[in-house]
Amino acid sequence: TQVIVQLVPSPATEADVQQHAAFKQAREFGASLMAIHPSSEDPALSSWFAAQVDNRKANELVETLRRIPEVTAAYVKPRAAMP
Repeated sequence: TQVIVQLVPSPATEADVQQHAAFKQAREFGASLMAIHPSSEDPALSSWFAAQVDNRKANELVETLRRIPEVTAAYVKPRAAMP
């Protein structure tokens, strides 16, 4: 299951971002947050991350992430619908 997370945009370096509470929480759930737009210099785009997490843990991770003040959005990505 994919979890999508948006953080408050900041000019922090990649190393600083990796120390963010959201990244620490994801690691506790056995997941790694990865930038959705890794090469973007646009703060709005570079604030979006995704993680693959076990189906049974996805909702709990989302609820945990939503409690972090710098997390502006966290949700389980819906399954793709058939066209």
